[in-house]
Amino acid sequence: MFKRNGNGLMFDGEPWCSPIILVKKKADEMGKSEFRFCIDFRKLNEATAKDCYPLPRIDDTVDALGGSKYFTTLDLASGYWQIPLNEESKSKTAFCANSKL
Repeated sequence: MFKRNGNGLMFDGEPWCSPIILVKKKADEMGKSEFRFCIDFRKLNEATAKDCYPLPRIDDTVDALGGSKYFTTLDLASGYWQIPLNEESKSKTAFCANSKL
């Protein structure tokens, strides 16, 4: 099992280990395809207690923005590493790779 730290990846004996999957991206205008590094958290999701709360209705959200001077949307590049996790959750993000990699 591996965990990301400031120096890269390190071995760690975490109880959770989710597999890596490489997902092929759409080909660019030159026909070149790259792969997106993904971690399959489906088994972890099955074992996780669900937060039950309703999503806001879109019209309520738009109404709430009505008096706002500014609002924005965000699309984070490398989003997986952009949002910090609390300490309790970090061990659940461990991932493992096939030994042939």
